[in-house]
Amino acid sequence: MLPIRIQQNKILLAKAYLGSDQAFVWIGPHEIGPSDDDDARVVRDRQEAEEAWKAGKTKRPSGINAFVITDTDGDGYYELDTTGWESGCYRFMYHGNENEQTPFGTELDLAKRDLQYSWAKISDEVRDSLDVNPFVYWEPNGRGFCFRVEITQTGEVVAAG
Repeated sequence: MLPIRIQQNKILLAKAYLGSDQAFVWIGPHEIGPSDDDDARVVRDRQEAEEAWKAGKTKRPSGINAFVITDTDGDGYYELDTTGWESGCYRFMYHGNENEQTPFGTELDLAKRDLQYSWAKISDEVRDSLDVNPFVYWEPNGRGFCFRVEITQTGEVVAAG
């Protein structure tokens, strides 16, 4: 099972890599990740972007818990509807509830930024496959990867790793 698929204006994220009934989507405040480990700046950037989105100042969603997603049709994929998102690139990943270990996600480490969440755990082999690799975006600060898509002017969702 691929961790990510596109179906029209929906991003489908496989439950098998997290294992919980519901998940949360983190969407980065910018299409390109930080090139350093300035945690205070990263948190500030996230908060500003999330506040702007929630206040309706932008149609660009952002935030650590930007969306709650579930498997609405029982196909093994959480569904993220991108209808209404502004065009551009988005980087994102899915995770469990704060301070709660998911059955198949990454291990928690409450002492480090972002590790109070259990993230979808995707093997190197799957991540590097020809079907998944076009979505993979490596963070410039070396912290890891996330997925990246582009929402076109017509609302189409395409890989943009």
